[in-house]
Amino acid sequence: MMGRMRCPVAIVNTSAESLTLTAETYGSTQDNFLYGVSCKSTSFCMASGEYSNGTNDQTLIEKWNGSAWSLVGALNSSSTQDNDLSAMSCVSTSYCMATGGYNNGTNLQTLTEKWSGGSWSLVGSANTSSTQINFLDGVSCVSKNFCMAAGNSSNGSNDQTLIEKWNGSTWNLVSSPNSSSTQNNDLGGVSCVSTGFCMATGRDRNASNDQTLIEKWNGSKWSLVTSPNTISTQDNHLFGVNCVSTSFCMASGYYVPVTK
Repeated sequence: MMGRMRCPVAIVNTSAESLTLTAETYGSTQDNFLYGVSCKSTSFCMASGEYSNGTNDQTLIEKWNGSAWSLVGALNSSSTQDNDLSAMSCVSTSYCMATGGYNNGTNLQTLTEKWSGGSWSLVGSANTSSTQINFLDGVSCVSKNFCMAAGNSSNGSNDQTLIEKWNGSTWNLVSSPNSSSTQNNDLGGVSCVSTGFCMATGRDRNASNDQTLIEKWNGSKWSLVTSPNTISTQDNHLFGVNCVSTSFCMASGYYVPVTK
């Protein structure tokens, strides 16, 4: 949840790739960063992230109207607490969800906001514990009544997968598997094509290295799915995933080559 860039940029889809400078909250004298984006047409996109108010990170949301980005009022738990929105999913120009986390003074807790067409509003979200870290890195919505958000929580010793489901009025914790309760497991991305099919991606830890982690939602539960790695002695991590059907998804991330 630390600002890492001074000037956010967005790539606008044209026949030739081009960079478009976005609006800045506090100009070049404060950190501004965009993590997530979702588009419903060439004239409507929402992007989310964070900026620094000089003391704390605060939520940052911008809207694309087809020709320019503009700041859209985003809410925070407090101006004296860190707040960050890492993911965005829109089902229409009048309905989007953004997820991330805020600091309650001791630990990170989940943060979710909803776009109703004219403004953003805070939406209560679930946590495993108020005394342990909870954060939502990814979100995917298929309708106003169904979204999945994924990230990680702490069991006191290790990160564990965290998944929540939106039913149109509330976020509820959904049981999600881990490779081990004594190793770090976290999810960075999620993509749903229907209420009966979603994929979530991230990483888990073997004895010495991070390895890819993939889970599948079948409409009633999440289950681990075998995923490839370069080799087990290299770090492998999946950040994002995008599914267009139940038979086609792409996930991306990185691996660290073994140093000779």
